[in-house]
Amino acid sequence: MDTPEVPPKQDAADEPSLRAVERQAICWAVMFGLGENAFSLFAGHLKAPASFFAYLNGIPQLLGPMTQTVAATMVDRFRTRLVLVKSAVAVQALSFLPLVLLVFVAEPGWWTHAVLLLAVVVYFLGGHFSNPPWVSLISDLVPERGRGEFFGRYTRTVLVVSLAGQTAVGVAFWIYDRPDAAAWVFLSAFAVSLVARLGSVWQLMKVREPKFEAPAESHFTFWDFLRRSPKSNYARFVFFVGMVHFGTQLSGPFFYPYWLYDLGYPPWQWVGLSAASSLAAVVTMLFWGRFADRFGAKLLMRYTSVVIALIPVWWMVFDNVWVLILSNAVGGMAWSGFGLANLNYILEAVTPAKRARCTAYFNVVIGFGTFLGAMVGGVLMEVLPKSFTLAGFDVEVRSPFFWLLGLSTIVRGGAGYLFLRHFRELREVQHFRLRGWFMSIAQARVPMGLRVMLFMPKENEKGEKKNDTDTPDHTK
Repeated sequence: MDTPEVPPKQDAADEPSLRAVERQAICWAVMFGLGENAFSLFAGHLKAPASFFAYLNGIPQLLGPMTQTVAATMVDRFRTRLVLVKSAVAVQALSFLPLVLLVFVAEPGWWTHAVLLLAVVVYFLGGHFSNPPWVSLISDLVPERGRGEFFGRYTRTVLVVSLAGQTAVGVAFWIYDRPDAAAWVFLSAFAVSLVARLGSVWQLMKVREPKFEAPAESHFTFWDFLRRSPKSNYARFVFFVGMVHFGTQLSGPFFYPYWLYDLGYPPWQWVGLSAASSLAAVVTMLFWGRFADRFGAKLLMRYTSVVIALIPVWWMVFDNVWVLILSNAVGGMAWSGFGLANLNYILEAVTPAKRARCTAYFNVVIGFGTFLGAMVGGVLMEVLPKSFTLAGFDVEVRSPFFWLLGLSTIVRGGAGYLFLRHFRELREVQHFRLRGWFMSIAQARVPMGLRVMLFMPKENEKGEKKNDTDTPDHTK
């Protein structure tokens, strides 16, 4: 039996570094809201075919995570994380340069699509390379107690800023609803994104990197990770999330082409649709953080994954813009909670020395699932019929996208059914009773203003002890 690892004593929070971390996150959010969210819109502006959106979503998500294993190895070898993060962030910022130049092309063609794809690949390579050292670094900076609430507040700030960026792009498209004016909107969005990401580099220079030691036993290959997976609690969690993303990407790349080409709605309304998702995530993020702190990350994944599985059903049944905006808002709430639960679970399951590597392998699996889902979806979009005869009845749909939505729902739901029962909560949490929780929400007092009590468990209520392993490292 392995000797239990004793986690190092954590120092008091480094407030100046945490403030710099939050400021760099704001810069990232500006880039994300204005730049990354405009990639698919820009592909539509360049008149890219529907099949191109599968490559635009799939290829960067396959190649990007592969760089994370390289980053994790460099963290172990050089024992510095901040330098790696700053270098990768700078590369990501510079990836917007070809997009700025591409805006001025008068006659888009296959080569403009190729340049767009290459720039997006470089963008994601930089972002993914920075992820393992960044997760390792920030997990050392943030005190363990109250991580859920900190990351909930941190993510809410990011979402508010990115929502503002999305809204600005949407309003600009709405006001200047002409092809020639759209080029200037994209130019402004990509140029500001470049400057904002360089601002992240400036803020990262103010972060103090805690001392980092990577014991030799913390190194293990991706093959080791796969070989241990039948007995690894962490690996089963990773494959669950990977299957959710595979199911999501079966239909994910084709929502915007369906919106633009089949439903005939304008781009600015699509931006409003995306903004509804971000706004819903902003409103619920702190709630999810407190929920995860109290009831555990796994329970949060369980409930949000059910909602995520049902999102495509809305698009199968409705084509009204307001109903679809509502569905995207519900999806935004669910995805924000699911992502927060994923991060919390990684921090709980993995010791600090292994976080960079385990984060890299997590994202490799997610990236492969994303790529495979997009490629399979792209093939099916080409071969699935719009109409056929079944038992003497003629069946016709608006687009083959309809069948992808149904398949996506089945795979997303199947992921929860197959995997959730096979990995466990890793710390003691309060027992959750859905009926009692709704009753607690219904209790409100108004002595000095409205007070809605979201969580009112009894003080002496004990959670079931779920952490039955002899070591805090649950990656094994």
